[in-house]
This record gives sequence, structure tokens and C-alpha cells, in this order.
Amino acid sequence: MAQQQATPHGWIVLNKPVGLSSAKVVGVIRRFFGGAKTGHAGTLDPLACGVLPIAIGEATKTISYVVTAEKSYQFTLRWGAETQTDDSEGEITRTSDYCPSVDEIRAILPQFEGLIEQIPPVFSAVKVKGRRAYALARDNRTNSSDKLTDIVLTPREVMISKFEIIDHAGQQTTFTVQCGKGTYIRALR
Repeated sequence: MAQQQATPHGWIVLNKPVGLSSAKVVGVIRRFFGGAKTGHAGTLDPLACGVLPIAIGEATKTISYVVTAEKSYQFTLRWGAETQTDDSEGEITRTSDYCPSVDEIRAILPQFEGLIEQIPPVFSAVKVKGRRAYALARDNRTNSSDKLTDIVLTPREVMISKFEIIDHAGQQTTFTVQCGKGTYIRALR
């Protein structure tokens, strides 16, 4: 008689690479562990790299505690172009030659700290009428009669406890942010 393997339980702290969705990574981990119950504690955009906590087995019961914890992000913003998706993946919809100074940026950062309202990006995992907003947005991009503006997302309260400049050179500024659950870094406006 074949010996049955024990189901693994615990957390994997994975450095998710650019180009993979959080769901894809969870699928790979689930297959690796023979179909064990698997879930992640927060979604990283496919273009983001960074820590993705993954729970396996009985540890999935503790995901709700990890999801509510404060998170830290470091990102670089390139001034002068706005895209359809709020990241480098989307088509450029507007351009500008203006690049703010470090002092101008520092002066506005307090407006983004504390409890603020944020409208999630159209290309996000937020559900609209039972479907993910990004799926609706992709459908609308391929159907010329619809527009992305037809997808309406309501503002949500998010908490940002720290927002600082790390570096500013040329058309790029690098920031660090500490924030709570549900904050879309690429959509801070």
C-alpha cells in the first residue's frame, strides 16, 4: 500500500517576480504541494515585484489577520505620461513636459497621508456587477463602441501612514509608502 503524504501547513514568503499575477503564483504553489489548499495575503499587480505571503493548508485560516497588516512599498514614478492602466503596461493617453521640483512634491505629499478616499483603478481586481473590473476594462478595449469611462468604481477609504521621497532625478521620483489594506499605489491621485 502506498504511503500517503502529509498535507503541508504554513506560510511561504515569496519574492514575486515581475510578469506573474498573484493568482498564477498561487496556482504554481498549489500544484507543487499536490493541490493543498493555498491562498495569498494581498494582491500584487503583475508588473510589481515584491513579497507575496502565501498560506498553505491550515495556515489559510489566518490569511484574514495578515491581510489587514500595514504594508510597505517602494516605487518609481515617471513624470510626463499618463496611461490607460496607471502603469507602464497601458497605452499613453496624455503627455506633459512638466516635471515638479522636489519641493513641490514634498509640499503635496501630506494630502496623501492619513485616512484618504481613493478610487480604485479601472484595471483592478475590484468586482463590478459580479465581474473583475480589469476583465470589463479589457472587454471594453476590444469593443470600440464601449469606453473605459463606462466602468464606474466608487471611492474607498484607505490609510497611508507614511509617504516619502527617496530619490528624485530627471523625470523620475522614487517613493516609499506605508499603507493599509486596499491601497492601489499606482492610482494615487
